[in-house]
Amino acid sequence: MAQDRTYKQQTEIADYAPVNGLRMYYEIHGHGQPLVLLHGGMTTIEDFGLVAPAFAQSRQVIAFERQGHGHTADIDRPFSLEQWADDTAALLRYLNIENADILGYSTGGSVAIAFALRHPQMLRKLVLVSTIYNREGYYPGIMEGLLNATADDMPDILREMYTRVSPHPEKWPELVEKSVESADGFEGWEKKEIRTIVAPSLVMVGDRDIVRTEHAVELYRLIPDAKLAVLPDTDHVGILVQHADWTGAMVTGFLDAPMPETGQTEQPGNAEHNFPKGIGRPATDALLAAGYTSLEQLTGVREVDIKQLHGVGPKAVKILRETLAEMGLSFSLRK
Repeated sequence: MAQDRTYKQQTEIADYAPVNGLRMYYEIHGHGQPLVLLHGGMTTIEDFGLVAPAFAQSRQVIAFERQGHGHTADIDRPFSLEQWADDTAALLRYLNIENADILGYSTGGSVAIAFALRHPQMLRKLVLVSTIYNREGYYPGIMEGLLNATADDMPDILREMYTRVSPHPEKWPELVEKSVESADGFEGWEKKEIRTIVAPSLVMVGDRDIVRTEHAVELYRLIPDAKLAVLPDTDHVGILVQHADWTGAMVTGFLDAPMPETGQTEQPGNAEHNFPKGIGRPATDALLAAGYTSLEQLTGVREVDIKQLHGVGPKAVKILRETLAEMGLSFSLRK
């Protein structure tokens, strides 16, 4: 592309981290509140070449490349949003970072949603740029085209980004194949799951994006504490390239704004409830974020619906079921 999207000259750390079987490449720029950048599908951290320098003026920017992308070699493991979210959390723990802002672009935005649902305690603020939360998020034809794509069908810029830095540039076809398989298995999240995201969020989309504007508006309305930005005359690439100044300024303003006061947005784990301690903090947070504060409320909910809440695992469900039984109660038996 015409613009110079590199920012190596500002890199303070460029290294590899042992993360869940990966030798994950990451870079750190600047100092301050940590901001993690999650790149798009089949791309690299070069996605952020025009916005990262602005972010690094006031915060610690952490950019890394996911399994099989860029500098990070692939391993014998399928691609999945959930695994990538867990890899993100593992990298933060490796860097001794307890809490960070997360900005995800395109597929990276869907990874950011998975992170928000699976690791809410590690998230301060969330920025979702050109992001879908289910298969209906793209305009007609986009998903179908992706599912039938081959390495030869991909834009030259994506292949060039990969081959410039990959330790195995000959594996470009494998990256495309695994990405298509991952997209084929993507179903997304139910609306009730998105409603459990408690972090202040900013949803951004271009008015000429491959993501439907209506979908971005729906995502914005589902997240309890969210703001929306629709950039005019902006497509999927332009939101980080041609209009990088707009995007950078809006994201910076959102991240710099004060966090809601505790009394205004109570953290889930601090709310009053009578759930047994044995279910664990993630399950408790998930139940509270979904609006449940007592065991008695669960009698009106099917067990299968509780299982769908991220953070509520089989052990937590078993404890809840047994505790209800001790009270002479049970989950709802309705079909």
